[in-house]
Amino acid sequence: MVPVASAVYAFCHSTDPKKWKFGVCVIPDERLFFLFNTKPPPRILAVGMMEVSKDQAPFLDYTSYLDTISLMPYEVEPLRDALAKNRVWGLHPDLREAIKYKVRIHGRLGGGREKFVLNNF
Repeated sequence: MVPVASAVYAFCHSTDPKKWKFGVCVIPDERLFFLFNTKPPPRILAVGMMEVSKDQAPFLDYTSYLDTISLMPYEVEPLRDALAKNRVWGLHPDLREAIKYKVRIHGRLGGGREKFVLNNF
């Protein structure tokens, strides 16, 4: 499946409405991802969001916002399709470190998931 700390572009059934989304694989065995959003969040939700530029993530078309609090599942078939069609990218080490920092600072993942991110990104 998709390796930890890799970005993917795949159809996501977990969003409302269901749509194509960029995500970062957090827990591969459970197919859980942080998702990118195109617009900055309202201030109240901003604690877990990080701005990611096209320079940091060349697979993006424009600056986007990564939600590092909500873990969203992808179904198996869209991930297989993304792998087959080369829509999976490794993250730059600096971006991986920035995600780890954000997760450590907000401390809202819980359930051993924060530790997993800190140890595997």
